Amino acid sequence: MNTYVQAPFLPGFGARVELHWSVLLVAAGIMAASFRTPINGAALVAAYFGILYVHELGHAFVARRLGYRPYEIRLSFVHGRVCFEAPRTERDAALIAWGGASAQLAVALPLVLLAQLTNAGSLPVLGPAIAFLGYLSLLIAAVNLAPARGLDGYIAWRLFRNLKLPTRHRPKAPKSVAGSKVIKGPWAGP
Repeated sequence: MNTYVQAPFLPGFGARVELHWSVLLVAAGIMAASFRTPINGAALVAAYFGILYVHELGHAFVARRLGYRPYEIRLSFVHGRVCFEAPRTERDAALIAWGGASAQLAVALPLVLLAQLTNAGSLPVLGPAIAFLGYLSLLIAAVNLAPARGLDGYIAWRLFRNLKLPTRHRPKAPKSVAGSKVIKGPWAGP
């Protein structure tokens, strides 16, 4: 039994985009709960879906930029998955892992800034979008970057594991002569 429905109208950087039935159920539930304000319901559905979609689209975009073909993007109730060609290097895998959170940040930060500088968060349609795609998206990106197995952070933080930081050139300590003491520190005389 196939539990995913293809969404041919959604771009995926060459990947087929599929929605799990649970995403459609959540969308129907949100619309039913907001039957008195259907425009707010539609904004909530778009924002809920947007969090999932933007994150996975970020992975697909980076994979494509690095020369890997994304095959499919699957979105379900609270998470998504992108299938793409296996990365040839650990660096590429880490960069692709960073793609999801980076895409979320690229959308969330301007919305949060807009809400902080204006009253856009209190407007009927923009309020739910800013709450979901702004603040909630920031929280989800942060949690997803935790270095735990199954989350993007498990692979993403490997990008920094093998970085060689420049070492400072320290002056060599003076050689001690037999019977003499070496005094170090600012209190040492000439």
